[in-house]
Amino acid sequence: MKQRLTLIITLLLLSSAVFAQRIAVFGSGTLFESLENPAIRVLKSDCNLVQFNCFIPSFTADTRIFGDADTLLRNNALNKSRTLYHIPPLANPQNVNYWVGTTSINWIAAKILLDYRTHSELLIDVSSKAYGTGNIKNEAVSTFNSNNLEVGSYSNQFVTNSYGGAYTQVAFGFSRSINDFLTAGIKLGYASGINYGDLKFTNTRMDIQQSLNEPEENELFLSLTGSSKLLGKTDSLTANHFLPNFKNPGFTFSAGVNAQFNEDWEASLYVKDAGFINWNDFNREKVYDGRRYINGILLKDYSVDSVKNLLKFNDTTITQKHFRTSLPARLEGGVSGKILPYLRSSFFVSMPLQNWQSDLAIINDFFYKNYHFLLQAQYNTNNAFQVGTHFMIKSRVCDFIIGSDNLLGTIKLIKAANDDTFYYYDSRTTANVNFGVVFKFGKCYYAETATYIPMDDKKKSRTARRRVQRTKDFGE
Repeated sequence: MKQRLTLIITLLLLSSAVFAQRIAVFGSGTLFESLENPAIRVLKSDCNLVQFNCFIPSFTADTRIFGDADTLLRNNALNKSRTLYHIPPLANPQNVNYWVGTTSINWIAAKILLDYRTHSELLIDVSSKAYGTGNIKNEAVSTFNSNNLEVGSYSNQFVTNSYGGAYTQVAFGFSRSINDFLTAGIKLGYASGINYGDLKFTNTRMDIQQSLNEPEENELFLSLTGSSKLLGKTDSLTANHFLPNFKNPGFTFSAGVNAQFNEDWEASLYVKDAGFINWNDFNREKVYDGRRYINGILLKDYSVDSVKNLLKFNDTTITQKHFRTSLPARLEGGVSGKILPYLRSSFFVSMPLQNWQSDLAIINDFFYKNYHFLLQAQYNTNNAFQVGTHFMIKSRVCDFIIGSDNLLGTIKLIKAANDDTFYYYDSRTTANVNFGVVFKFGKCYYAETATYIPMDDKKKSRTARRRVQRTKDFGE
């Protein structure tokens, strides 16, 4: 049970798609972008028949914390820091700290040319995704240190709505040109739920009273109204849990359109990762009905572990039932165009459909031959500004990208995660990393490039005739 509890807390606090994924690849015309927007065609422009990641998974991860206690929460989550036990009360008790995260690993990704004349392409995507979001008040963070509690009543300091989940997706997409101007695409997938956790408190009350048995000590009483859910997974996740299965079936949906104004300018609009999962595997929901769940514990014995114990399913309020959760869908789009012979710029907008909090980004792609240096500036409506850099190679045989949507924040997170005790006010902590490799196979042939039609019966000549015939069939 302890390991299960650790898992749900990890999902709720760290699950690294609540926020935008792979912002930097927007407008790149790569398979990485096509995984986000199935309307993006990549084979015609690169003159390939197949693009494939060759079992080198591409991945993206994004974690963000907003609020006065961001350093405390980060340290506590990443390295089990005891800092929470040594802080004075935070200022502005009602201020809320937010954390969100998303991770996506594309185990298999491929695009296959079906018809050159209509630019029809088949997309294959086998991936694992995790997401999490939550909130907590400064007042709740302060109460983790019992020295901050005095005799009196504290209401609604533990009100929260936090959840996290993980699933594997097997998806197929199809894109086709509608005309010379528009291309449309759709991606449908089967989801296999891996794990899920949900914590909702709508009303809480903490009372601190002088102990009758030990007059020099104070006792804590805590009443809760709400619920918590936890999927009944095994004590530890293994590789088998990430394989497609039918225990927790779901459905995913992505669709988009791409408009090509001319050779230099295009625009896209798409919805991604919409869908749901039916959690049918053994799972439990615990209902908190407003009674006292901590009843007279001495403050000297109170700790964060006392609150964690509330999540354990060890009393008669447990109910076993199946439930359905929606996936964190996003609406995204933007405009991309060539500004200078060596610069392509994009304006990108991403908005989750479950809460109205958007990302706005300007992406500048400075390129020379096959080499691209991406510099982006991004603003989130939760008042977080960040700068990212990526390095990308786009060649005839391979695409490669590595970088971070928030380079400085990522470096800062790595350094600060090793600090167990030092606390400083920051209010903005984010980290992000992107990596991917795609290999390209096959060449397309154009009728206008054919200089002769061989007439002998040699094997080499027969192959050449078939190539010429295919260019006629494809036609421009």
